[in-house]
Amino acid sequence: MTAVFYLLTAFIWGSTWYGVKVHQMSTVPLAVSNFYRFSIAVFVLFLYTQMRKQTWPKLFLRDHGLMVLQGLFLFCLNYYCYMRSVAYVPSGLTSVAFSSIIVFNCAFSALFLKLAVTRQMIIGGLFGIAGLCVIFSGHLVHFQEGGLEIYGLLFGVAGAVASSFGHIIAKYAQMRGADVVQNCLYSMAYGVGWWALFVMVNGDGLTFEPTVSYVTALLYLSVVGSTMAFIFFLILLRNIGPGRASYVFIISPVVALVVSSLLEGYVWSNTLIIGLLLVITGNVLMLQRRG
Repeated sequence: MTAVFYLLTAFIWGSTWYGVKVHQMSTVPLAVSNFYRFSIAVFVLFLYTQMRKQTWPKLFLRDHGLMVLQGLFLFCLNYYCYMRSVAYVPSGLTSVAFSSIIVFNCAFSALFLKLAVTRQMIIGGLFGIAGLCVIFSGHLVHFQEGGLEIYGLLFGVAGAVASSFGHIIAKYAQMRGADVVQNCLYSMAYGVGWWALFVMVNGDGLTFEPTVSYVTALLYLSVVGSTMAFIFFLILLRNIGPGRASYVFIISPVVALVVSSLLEGYVWSNTLIIGLLLVITGNVLMLQRRG
């Protein structure tokens, strides 16, 4: 089942990039769209928990404190960094910067959780990052000397750091006995609170665009991209740890390329094929257990 959760998470998050693009083209501020997205996700996840009628462990003040931080890093701050990044660079380059999360997850796992990081995991991650760099190398030549593109890459890396902190907090909570769904529900709810604060501080009005494309993208991002995918990913964190689980963020940009070629007419090139082979090689190295 671990492989199934892994593939589903990679496919879902890879396909959500097109939904985010639809929201970028709408008249609704992105912060407001994210507030809607996670509010719906929390509601759906709450209904799911009511149907399961599962008994959860008692939460203490420290548990809520951890989930407040997890909500900030995993459901708010990283998305803010992503939104700032795509304002300066193409979303593909943001994906490359964000894929550096595998390095941070491995490093933070060893630093904060004392989890083992093997040489094979590091080599696999480097293969994946190298593959993505090859895929998007065609965009790098368009950088203007002295331009603002560097800020886009820095925001992308900052988003990776924020997400990595969120993953480490989630893994630590699970090591303390936290239920996966309970942890996801509460931390996402706190994330909605962070987004509400962001919207108020930013002065954005709660506007809405009642078009088919916007509503469809919103429902897909909230129900599938946020609720289902995050549960799958938190299960991966529990089963295989932050290091191997984070390789989802290497595969998902490749999935985004496939979706882009189908829906936006993206043309595959030789560099794309070479990069894809590097990513697949890294994928095998990352998931293969040493005998």
